Amino acid sequence: MKRKPKIIIFLYNRFFDPLIQSNFWLYINALLEDENSSYTFHLITYENREFPLTNRELALVEAWKGKGLEYSALEWHQGSGLKEKFIDVFHGFRLVSRLRFKGYNHIMTLGSVAGTYAYLYAVILRMKLFLYQFEPHSEYALDNGMWAKESNQYKISHYLEKKSALFATTIASGTAIYGGTD
Repeated sequence: MKRKPKIIIFLYNRFFDPLIQSNFWLYINALLEDENSSYTFHLITYENREFPLTNRELALVEAWKGKGLEYSALEWHQGSGLKEKFIDVFHGFRLVSRLRFKGYNHIMTLGSVAGTYAYLYAVILRMKLFLYQFEPHSEYALDNGMWAKESNQYKISHYLEKKSALFATTIASGTAIYGGTD
């Protein structure tokens, strides 16, 4: 019997962020509903202590767990400084490493921030990387005055976005530079 592919869904968002629930999660939920699905998923999210999951959301999580979803919530560290982001990257790496040794060899992300974190994990742990809605967050932050072009945040994010786009097995993006279309 063929083994089900084990896929980590790595989100640098809250699980019930509208972006997750309105688009991306529809695909995953459909696979969970399908009794013949050939995938096993472990979802990793970053949750904000100030906005805990509601009773309704906890009930949905339990229902999805009953359909085979495994779920781990990490604590999100507020702030845009490198220290806070390093803590988040480190905690994500510890969890992804444990899952890798349990047979998970694919990692799927939503957005470029999650994609850059997952790129680091995928390179070190020799995993296949799937980037969904991968758009250049560094360019967005630059265009909107959030970061200066000389800032470490911009330089690091921009570098990792390019590296992750080149490394990924698959990219689903509307941006020509990352999507490969003219």
